[in-house]
Amino acid sequence: MLLTACTGTFRKNVMAWSKWNPNNAYGLHDLQKRILFRGIELAAVGANVVYSTCSFNPVENEAVVAAVSTTIPSPPRIGVAVEIT
Repeated sequence: MLLTACTGTFRKNVMAWSKWNPNNAYGLHDLQKRILFRGIELAAVGANVVYSTCSFNPVENEAVVAAVSTTIPSPPRIGVAVEIT
């Protein structure tokens, strides 16, 4: 299970709103890709890797999964589950 850093934290922290800008997500995108790629590298053969963020931003979610899945030799089966609480 990979729970990466994300801009969704800003929704929960009123003080952080003053520092937020659209580039925050782009800055995290590369970090999130590296974390997901490393998680896949470390996973045992046949294991499931779960990538999770607290953001609704596609740059931090779908774009990360798409970018990583195109760079690995044997693309994994990708399932998407969304839970909003």
